[in-house]
Amino acid sequence: MRRAPANARVDTLPFGIIGRDDPAPGDFPLIAKPVEGAGSKGIQFLPDLAGYRERVTDLTGLLWERYVTGPEFSVEAVSDADGHHVLGITAKTTTGRPHLVETGHQTPAVLSPADAEAIRDCAVRCLDALGISLGPSHTEVKLENGRAVVIETHTRAGGDRIPLLTRLVSGLDQYELAIRSALPWVRPSAHSPRYSHAAVHYFPWQDVTVEEVTGLDECRALDGVVEAEVELSGGHVPTWRYSHERPGHLVVGADSPDELRRRITAADAAVHVNLRDTTP
Repeated sequence: MRRAPANARVDTLPFGIIGRDDPAPGDFPLIAKPVEGAGSKGIQFLPDLAGYRERVTDLTGLLWERYVTGPEFSVEAVSDADGHHVLGITAKTTTGRPHLVETGHQTPAVLSPADAEAIRDCAVRCLDALGISLGPSHTEVKLENGRAVVIETHTRAGGDRIPLLTRLVSGLDQYELAIRSALPWVRPSAHSPRYSHAAVHYFPWQDVTVEEVTGLDECRALDGVVEAEVELSGGHVPTWRYSHERPGHLVVGADSPDELRRRITAADAAVHVNLRDTTP
């Protein structure tokens, strides 16, 4: 994914393989990540050359690339014989460094027309460089000082219920459209948007052992709550290092960003967590 845009003269980042391609001093800080993986698993933040040298043996074989500052977004699209069709742009929030686990998503991203166009154009140029002509895609982009930079792209729909957010606000089902791109004689169903804005919010519990979760039924009955789910393994929630360690989520819709924030706050407050006493 990194080589193809560079070879096509599309703006890209300094990158290489740890143990084979040494970064230059100006390439720091770095992100190191597996060349195959998902859900932020294995992501490492390397702030400087000294930190890189300390860990180079442990991280040999991982991809390194310059860390990009600025807000993060994803572009949800489907490609077919008529080109790349952008279904929506999703805004992301994360835990920040060092693990950058995603804590929420909001669709549509609140952007100026110029920034939205820059993000769409960046994703489309990346898909062109990779020769993508069929099926779904999920392209993660950051805006750094007004410049859109590809973080990574996937020839699949996004995770974290992002296709549901897209469908709630646009009426466009990315899965159905992806199938139609391969089977063009299949006509898509007509869907109406349910909300103007929608978001995924992850329950923020970390480094705790949960005895009981209550209030989910009350939460699900609140205005705008589409999903409220808790997934705990053994009741213990570690400090998040990757996406699968998050304990659960909400999907909420509304007709304005302010109303969406209020509904998320109310839904989050309706879910009560009883913590287990782990004192020796």
